[in-house]
Amino acid sequence: MTYSILNLPPELVENILSRLELHDICNLRLVDRTTEIVSTQAHFKSFCESKTIHLSQDALAKFVAGTNHNRLAYLLQDLRLDPPSDDLSIENEDATDANLLYLAFLSIHNQSEQRCLRSLDVEVPETETLEASLKKVYFGVQTNSRYAAGILAVRATLRALKDSGLRVEKLNLLYDSVRCSVPCDVFESPAGSALPSATWSHLRCLSLSLANHEEGASSIRSTSPTEAAIQRLQDLVNFFTLISHVEKLNLHWYSSRGMSSSDADLIE
Repeated sequence: MTYSILNLPPELVENILSRLELHDICNLRLVDRTTEIVSTQAHFKSFCESKTIHLSQDALAKFVAGTNHNRLAYLLQDLRLDPPSDDLSIENEDATDANLLYLAFLSIHNQSEQRCLRSLDVEVPETETLEASLKKVYFGVQTNSRYAAGILAVRATLRALKDSGLRVEKLNLLYDSVRCSVPCDVFESPAGSALPSATWSHLRCLSLSLANHEEGASSIRSTSPTEAAIQRLQDLVNFFTLISHVEKLNLHWYSSRGMSSSDADLIE
């Protein structure tokens, strides 16, 4: 028996399409009306509602190309960003990767009905002990760890949200409930007065892992441990002033062994 695209089971068509690259599937599903007839709107909507994007230049370029199709940008609701395990070019705000992320967010903002994502997750997994990761990130030792890549991804994501105006209902910067993902100072620049409050006006759920340690970020290394702790706490407070509508807040605090008791008391 000879099969054509018209009489293939929708499930088989979906299985074939799911193996294609994001850009290819968008072209096929949005241009070929024959395929759209066989594959139901429900299947198409389900496929486009949730996406995981690897934070590499090639993957981001394909994602940007996909969001240029208004149908994907309209349907996308849940987005997960996965930092790579090696050096991350997104560390520079002017880097190609960071700009591609901004362009993708801008397309979603301009073409989605609500100009909003239902959820945005930035995965920050650990591949080694937390203490070793902190030393790498904050003391200049082998800063190409996956933890460092995660922090850079968080910074770039917040910057892209700010510049694009894309709103998010649920922001998750936790890898899991026990590992830290974000130092307090990560909010210092994005939480400045230049950030429009509308960016966070739809935020209802926020999950953060926060690292607090004696040295702090490079921008505040010259200050005393107590001053550094105060600055990190103030950065976080500044960010919280922008999210007054949050209904659910999940925080995990980490204090390194080297933190003095006065700093720990201050953070608490």
